[in-house]
This record gives sequence, C-alpha cells and structure tokens, in this order.
Amino acid sequence: MTGNAKLGTSPYRSGRASSWKKIRHAETTDAAVVGHTGPVKRPRALVVRLPDERVRLTRAIGTQLAAQVAVQLTLFEPGRTAALGTGEVHTAVVVDLMVEVLAKTARHAVVTRLR
Repeated sequence: MTGNAKLGTSPYRSGRASSWKKIRHAETTDAAVVGHTGPVKRPRALVVRLPDERVRLTRAIGTQLAAQVAVQLTLFEPGRTAALGTGEVHTAVVVDLMVEVLAKTARHAVVTRLR
C-alpha cells in the first residue's frame, strides 16, 4: 500500500508538486524460526512459521541479519534435514527465535528484523 504526504507547513497546491513524498506502508507480523538453509554459521535463508501456521522459506537474508541469527543458532543442537512441501531442503531447528516478516507475503516471506 502506498500513499502521499507533505510537510504540514507546506501549502496545498493542485497538480504535481515536489513537496509531496511517496510513503510506502508495510504491515509486519512476527514469525517463529523453525529452520534455515546454508551452514549454521552463515544461514542463507530462514524457514519460518507464520501466525496462521503456514511454514515458508524466506528470501535470502543479508549479512548483518545472518550474523545475528547465526549467534542464536549456534546455541542449540544442530537440527535434522527436512523438506518443505515445495521440496526445498533445509535444516530444521527448535529455537526460541522470532523474526519480523512482511505480512501477506506469498511464497517467500521477507524478513525485516530479528526479535
């Protein structure tokens, strides 16, 4: 969802105006981490359980987030190899780790931050 906004001190002018800025609104939701792809010290993507119980593979996560997740993953026993219903293979884990994802994402959830 997108919208437009301007500074409260700016006058309203009809037509196109450079004082208007496009604002993108993104709803997020928390998801539990239930697995990862790649090595535990450098996970490439996460497998998350969404609030509606769907399990989804995330898009590739960035270096900074991967480092934060790796610290948490190394505190737990290595998991078993599992496959999603789509056939993607990952390492399943049992951790108390939540991430924030963009709500209403389709096949690959988009992680915005670690919780």
